[in-house]
Amino acid sequence: MSHKSLTKYLIFYENVLRPLIHNFKSLYEDHTLIENKEYWEQYLVVNKAIATKVNEVRQLFPQMRRVWVHENNLLMVPFYVKKIFPESNIGFFFHSPFPSSDIFRMF
Repeated sequence: MSHKSLTKYLIFYENVLRPLIHNFKSLYEDHTLIENKEYWEQYLVVNKAIATKVNEVRQLFPQMRRVWVHENNLLMVPFYVKKIFPESNIGFFFHSPFPSSDIFRMF
């Protein structure tokens, strides 16, 4: 994974997702990042790469069925793990209060 991919992933998380999750409406009023799909696509690339690594570990331990994902910057990892490993049992720990529906509606 390139440094450029990780940089765009972090920019997207820190400037779009994190403010959204923590209800900081004023921090994501600049729509340039939201409208630039390249940052979102790199966020997906990183999450998919992590899911691929989970699958590599699972192949070493075929009896493994449970996958725990921690942190809200990995929101798409469960989706990709389930696509690669449909019989998985996925737990996700969201390390902050879930945002209100009003915040999602504004976003």
